[in-house]
Amino acid sequence: MSILISFPMYNDSMLKNLWTRLTETDLYFSLFKKKKNKLRIEGSCRQTGNCCRNLILVDRGKPVTSQAAFEKLKKKFPVYEMFQPNGSQTEEGYLRYTCTNLRADNKCGIYESRPALCRRYPHSEMVQLGGGLLPGCGYRIVPEKGFDELLNKAIEDSTCSDDTQSS
Repeated sequence: MSILISFPMYNDSMLKNLWTRLTETDLYFSLFKKKKNKLRIEGSCRQTGNCCRNLILVDRGKPVTSQAAFEKLKKKFPVYEMFQPNGSQTEEGYLRYTCTNLRADNKCGIYESRPALCRRYPHSEMVQLGGGLLPGCGYRIVPEKGFDELLNKAIEDSTCSDDTQSS
């Protein structure tokens, strides 16, 4: 069995633009929330400060959703004292936090001695935990394997499956 996908009403430029826009959506990231899908980080920080002003803190794989949970987290891990609730939350009800070490020039005031949770940012597990990157961030989270490779593998698997069934 072979699959041919054709979009005669779109030119290559339009399709590339559409694909670029898709890869910046929550739908795209939702495809990779399973741990078996390997992701990698590309790009670099643009120093907008948005990430450090809109953090979602996680404890044991679950986002912090209350002030009481945040207070417990700070008692258990004093490094979290550097964060303060910023008064907003996500659509899912996760509280957002701001790092108190972010300077007016959008640079980290403790960059050389910043904790591991900051050094690791961004990381692909964010997507697997339901998070993502903020608009304007210089980083991108992309699959280890390109879309073409994943599509070809799916077609190959489908072809092998059809061959087995027809034997």
